[in-house]
Amino acid sequence: MAAEATTYKITVKEGKSRWTLIVDNETTALDVKTILSQQLTLSPDYIKLVVKGKTPRDEAVLSKAYVVDGARPLVMMMMRTAEYHEDKTALDAIQDVAQEVSQLEREHMGLAAPTPKDMLALEEMLTRCTLKLDDVETNGKANLRFVRKAQVKRIHSISAKAKQREVDRKASGPSTDGGEGDGEE
Repeated sequence: MAAEATTYKITVKEGKSRWTLIVDNETTALDVKTILSQQLTLSPDYIKLVVKGKTPRDEAVLSKAYVVDGARPLVMMMMRTAEYHEDKTALDAIQDVAQEVSQLEREHMGLAAPTPKDMLALEEMLTRCTLKLDDVETNGKANLRFVRKAQVKRIHSISAKAKQREVDRKASGPSTDGGEGDGEE
């Protein structure tokens, strides 16, 4: 019986992409949209779910609205809303900055012992990325502000990690060869 299972699988499809979620019996359509939005760095308002040809209301408890037996996953299609397509240019600009930030983070974290010059370069590039985000017009749309703000927070987080790494490097003392380094471990 559907009521006996405490968790069940949901498979969400969008084009060739697939997500498998393990959810409980009280999971709503909005909960699924929120989980997907976090993985895609999108506002849940940009996501439309379709189950068995119908769009469930956000507050609909999926296990009650659709027969869920626990043995087979509930299959849903995910679509982007019309609002998403209207905002696509701005979202693409934000995504371009997100990719640039990811590259900067990989490069910086790949350095065994970043020098003060490396730190300055990273801070400069992160500041430029923030300025690019500032140039993205949101036209007062909460969804765009949400996505842009998430990227700004990510930039601040990377900057804080890099600064902490520098503090830790300085605290470990100079290396035994007398040059700049992160000390012996």
